[in-house]
Amino acid sequence: MKNNKIQTQLSNKTLSIVCVVANEKDSLKKFVNEVLEKCNIFKSVKLFLIFDDVDKDGTKHLAKMMSKKDKRVIFLECKRSKNVVETLLFGYSNALKSKADFILDINAGYRHLPSDLEKFFLAISPNYDCFFGGRFISGGSMSAPSIKRKIYSMGGTYLANFLLGTDLTDMTSGFQLYRRKVIKDLLSIKFFSKYHFINTEIKFYCKNFNILEIPISYETPASSVKFYVLLDSLFCLCRVFCKRFSKKN
Repeated sequence: MKNNKIQTQLSNKTLSIVCVVANEKDSLKKFVNEVLEKCNIFKSVKLFLIFDDVDKDGTKHLAKMMSKKDKRVIFLECKRSKNVVETLLFGYSNALKSKADFILDINAGYRHLPSDLEKFFLAISPNYDCFFGGRFISGGSMSAPSIKRKIYSMGGTYLANFLLGTDLTDMTSGFQLYRRKVIKDLLSIKFFSKYHFINTEIKFYCKNFNILEIPISYETPASSVKFYVLLDSLFCLCRVFCKRFSKKN
């Protein structure tokens, strides 16, 4: 860590990491080792590897073996999960139970790079509650196999900001760090989305917290977004837009 003052500050803090995993057998061990190495400045670290029924290549078995060898790695299975959002929230709930000061949400498979973690940790200060990864902020980047994928993410950000009254450069990224109180608040919310729109919903509900965007590099293996995922995003965006003006919000 470059900043000794920040390192000293975080040495008294605890961190829990939520990582939803599926079909990452070839890269999981290397990824976990790199993440834990970057996080060793904290007093203690717990890395929750969260699985549902999607995994088909034996990653689940590998994760179990890793958890037996390293007490920082915790294998969890969300057996009754109906979708990725339920799996993610299951991870958040367990991370909250760990009573960590900070909770990190990161994707496996190197879509989110462990090398970017230092940027998050250097940015931690009492002034901010949420640290959201941004691909379109200065210093950020998005590597995609097609221009359509970038248009989807950038267009989704513009539309979400316009309809939801938010003001972030990236409303669809899922690489984020929270203070404990934020996760506690999020778990009290009934989310609409079943897929990737959850990241936009989270950012909307965090609008009353102090937010800082962190430049990240994002690697996406997909050239397009599945039609049912796009429909879910549009449908949920309309529902959150309506909720924006409801008395309950």
